[in-house]
Amino acid sequence: MLRVNNKKLMLILISLCTLASLFYIVIAQSQTDIYVGLPPTPPTKRILYTWNVSECWSCHYIPAPMPPENVEINFSKQPSYSINAKPGLWRLTSGSGNNIAASWSPDGNKIVYTSDRFGNWTIHVIDVESRKEIQLTSPDSISGWPDWSPDGERIAFWSYRNDESQIFTIKSDGTDEEKLTSSSLLKSEPLWSPDGKIMLFGQKDEYWQIWVMNLDKGEQWQISTGEHNHWAPYWMPDGKEVLYYSSDGLVLKTVDVTGRHRRELTFALVENLPADLRPRISPDRTKILFNSLRSSNWGLWLMDIDGKNTKRLTHDGAGDRTASWSPDGKKIIYSSYRSGNPDIWIMDSDGSNQMQLIKSKFDDFSPSWSPSGGIIAYESNTGGKFDIWLLEMDNPLEVTLNFTKYPYQNSSSKVEIKFRSKVEGPFQIESVKLHFDWQPPHVYDKWSFEQPILLTSPSIQENRSIAFTIPTDAELGYHFYDLTVEFRQSIDSSYGSMRTYHHTAKDLTVASQERRIYETLHENVTSEIEIQNKQAQEEGYSDILVEGNQKLLLAERLALEGKLADATEYINQVESLLQQNVPENDPTYDTFTIGVFGVLALSIIVLVYVIKRKRTL
Repeated sequence: MLRVNNKKLMLILISLCTLASLFYIVIAQSQTDIYVGLPPTPPTKRILYTWNVSECWSCHYIPAPMPPENVEINFSKQPSYSINAKPGLWRLTSGSGNNIAASWSPDGNKIVYTSDRFGNWTIHVIDVESRKEIQLTSPDSISGWPDWSPDGERIAFWSYRNDESQIFTIKSDGTDEEKLTSSSLLKSEPLWSPDGKIMLFGQKDEYWQIWVMNLDKGEQWQISTGEHNHWAPYWMPDGKEVLYYSSDGLVLKTVDVTGRHRRELTFALVENLPADLRPRISPDRTKILFNSLRSSNWGLWLMDIDGKNTKRLTHDGAGDRTASWSPDGKKIIYSSYRSGNPDIWIMDSDGSNQMQLIKSKFDDFSPSWSPSGGIIAYESNTGGKFDIWLLEMDNPLEVTLNFTKYPYQNSSSKVEIKFRSKVEGPFQIESVKLHFDWQPPHVYDKWSFEQPILLTSPSIQENRSIAFTIPTDAELGYHFYDLTVEFRQSIDSSYGSMRTYHHTAKDLTVASQERRIYETLHENVTSEIEIQNKQAQEEGYSDILVEGNQKLLLAERLALEGKLADATEYINQVESLLQQNVPENDPTYDTFTIGVFGVLALSIIVLVYVIKRKRTL
């Protein structure tokens, strides 16, 4: 009888212990749920500060190119945010004013362009590698439409001076200017013939007509006729025929240099259509690429040299224009609005494989290939005004820069540069040059390596840390910089001539010391509070942690308002709260584990009690 009672007692006690443990688990879990319902703060986010500069963009009216045509272009003021440009992309021109209408020299070493930096438009020649430039014309006149002679010795251009427009030529070094025309009639862009013996230009009496000049004899004659305007002449490959745009049906026509033989290459299908413009002939002289309004918006079209077999290349309907053939005729580069603003695109010559080459928030126009096909030039207002930018298509290096966070005025800072080759080497990196936008033009910091950096394969990356100084008068915010890396590539077991890698970007930030202190503290506090918030999702939020999250939000809000001293004070308070909230290094268990331990402990107590009772009996 007594044994039976002991068994019953044991079962009752075990049941009570189990129920008590389960009750404890439920109560404990419900207490945790109370804190789960209190959202401490949203996840902390990194904020890109605007440095109190408005991001409002204004519209400006500028001629582009000027004076060839007037185009209304929207472009922004210098942006307040960072610009991490495509690798191998660099800005060739800089300084005040807009620099546009780039034209490559026949050898690809120089570019002639037009600039309004002095008020009136002037013509300049810049060396692509050294960036040294020569001003060819005076700001006392308006000059434009520069065109290289086939031998690269001289440049023809249009200029308005003394109340009349005339055609001139000048040596590429700025000497020996020569006036070719003398009539008081308005004139337009000059173009050298392929053999350099004849000059082509436009001249207006009642209508715009096409004229040619024999440069040896000085003779001039009109080759287009009719009561219509004839614009934008372009030489056919043989140099004996001229392709031009006619207002008579808005079509493309040709005329020979004698003015006797004419052909129509395109025809108006509807009145005032199709508006075929800007013809460009393929390097193999078999195709003509042109802009047309045959489609719903400006598109790119292709036809045979005789005007047959017309084919549409682009179909996006957003507007594609200013196309250029690659020197080998396999690719076409052009400007397109299909992404919302004008960007640079590339495609195969048959219209396939269309791909966006330059993607930015800015306006990118008028791409052109270098004679070698290795570099693309185009106009962009990425820096707040229009400049000429270059993209190298086949550079074998890959270089990335990581600047020290939050450098401040009047201090020393560092940049880590990572070098990698895209193809099998070896490559020898010999020096690095950096030009910051707070430095005068053509002034840069240079670091030469006593032991050149050796890259033997794409799998190898070499890093170097370089120190530089930020001056006291450097403006707060993001800064442009230009990187030049000098290297040699091994060919047939010997290193070849010096080559360069260029890159321009705007991801270097200069901060005040107040902001540097705040950002450093903010980064440390954010890291710690994220850890504690994650733990609190499982264990419950303490009052201290909730207060810390609230003060962090307040600090970030004050920093956005530029009240850095107050923001830093709140960040220090958060740091103090987080230190108080760090738990002691005692072992912690979840509620389920505690409940299991409770059941086991009570079971052991009951078991011991039963054993003792048996022994007493």
